[in-house]
This record gives sequence, structure tokens and C-alpha cells, in this order.
Amino acid sequence: TLAAIPAAAVPAVVAEEPKLFGTFVADVTIPDMTPLPFGEVIVKRWAVRNTGTTAWPADVVIAFESGTMHGTQDGFPIRGPVQPDETVEVAVTLIVPELSAADQAAGNFVAESYWRLSHAGTAFGHPLWCSVLPVDPVVDPAAASADTSRADGADGADGRSAAQYEVNSQCEGFTLVSRSESAVDQSARVE
Repeated sequence: TLAAIPAAAVPAVVAEEPKLFGTFVADVTIPDMTPLPFGEVIVKRWAVRNTGTTAWPADVVIAFESGTMHGTQDGFPIRGPVQPDETVEVAVTLIVPELSAADQAAGNFVAESYWRLSHAGTAFGHPLWCSVLPVDPVVDPAAASADTSRADGADGADGRSAAQYEVNSQCEGFTLVSRSESAVDQSARVE
């Protein structure tokens, strides 16, 4: 005969609590350390996968956590609901700051912005961030480009010498320019 097993000896099956989680997949726009003109309004997008056990509700937002580069608002809605294993793009609108003299003196030339997915005020998932190198905007990119070809060190229309410009790249319709005294050999300047 088989003896009955007391109910207390049988482990209870506990249903798993639904869990919200998001995993970073990729930067969709603006790779880390991209030089951008300060004052520029940019849209940073990330691909994020729902790796939780339940759908993200329609009212999930991406919320600002910290950093020197702030958004145009503290939270941005995402397209929801998002089902488990679904990947979506989330986006924030940021303003590239001008770094203070104190930041620059301390060797900090990077502006950063940290964000998290959030539901009902509770953050979840991997942190998401954007890191850029703020640079002086150029009033007339054509003049700056023309100045870079001058080897005589003559001043440009804005009072800067040709050695102060180095055109780095083009990014979504605007020219990125940073100052660089090493762009032209200073010993070759004609005074």
C-alpha cells in the first residue's frame, strides 16, 4: 500500500510575477562620441528588445535619469504595448549643451545623457545613453571650409585663423567643425 504524502510536503507551484525588462540592442542614430554643435537639437534613437515576461503597457515612457545633456522634456512615450521578444525603436529629443569652462578645465569634453524605460514611475531595463562631443557651431560652413584651405594663416571672417578649423564630417545636414591648433603646422605660419 502507498502511504499518502502530507500536503505540507508537496512544494507549492508559485506563478512567476510578470516582469518588465528591456535590453539594449543597438544605437540607431548618433554613435557615441559624435562631434555636434552646441545648441543643436538632436533626436537619439535606440533599438530595445522586450526581454521581460510580459508586454510593456502602452503608458511606458523613456525617462531622463542623469547627465549634462538634457532632453526637451523629462520623458518621452514609446510605441506600446510591446510584446515579449519584440524589438522597437525608442527616441528622445536632446539639446547639445555648451560645456562650462570648469568642465573643460577639468578635462571633461563630453556631454552625456542617461535614460531608462519607466512604468508608473518605476525604472526598468538596461540604461540607455548618448555621449557627444560639443563643438562651436559655425555661422558660415562655406567660409570655414574655405579657411581650411588657406595656408597663410590669415584670419577668416570671424577672426579665427585657418589653423583653428578642422572640418570633421557631415552629419544629417549640418557641417561639424571643431577647433584644432594642430590642424596646420604652426611653425609654417606667416606672420
